[in-house]
Amino acid sequence: PAGLGAAPGDRDRVEQMQQRSTLWVLSVGVAQYADQRLNLARADRDAAKIAQAFAAQEGRLFRQVQQRVLVNAQATRAEILRALSQFLGRAGAQDVVLIFLAGHGAQDRHSGTYYFVPHDAHADNLYYAGLGMPMLTQTCRRLQTDVEQVVLLLDTSRPGADVAAGREPVIKGGTCAPTGAHARA
Repeated sequence: PAGLGAAPGDRDRVEQMQQRSTLWVLSVGVAQYADQRLNLARADRDAAKIAQAFAAQEGRLFRQVQQRVLVNAQATRAEILRALSQFLGRAGAQDVVLIFLAGHGAQDRHSGTYYFVPHDAHADNLYYAGLGMPMLTQTCRRLQTDVEQVVLLLDTSRPGADVAAGREPVIKGGTCAPTGAHARA
């Protein structure tokens, strides 16, 4: 960061992070769904590449990088929630948490809730098998009480869950904005 125009206080903060912070990365990508009509081309590879890119920051920007990658059949709602709670729950006060979700996203037309579509979810079971923004928002807020920073990245711009079920999609492409989950996440 030195030489990039950072203010002295910013340089000090980066140096402190380098000495004591661990980056915790949960990277989830679903390209192969249980309902094969939902399959995507690269979401699983994107998740692996994101994890790899941030792993390269070990010893540079962060003292250590811990990562968990869930792809395709591993990326069920239950496994994602387990990783959010158990894996990311180990992060400490000086640490940074990064959550990356790549796959389908869909918005429930009745409630307006935006969902990340895990491997085992589709339009007909989205309410109980999808991962809704209220749950992600609550998780981010809980994590923020224990860690330095939480970053949530979503790559969910395709409306496949509704299309596969023969419904007209109602999507707010690839952003947390429908529920305000991006406030600090």
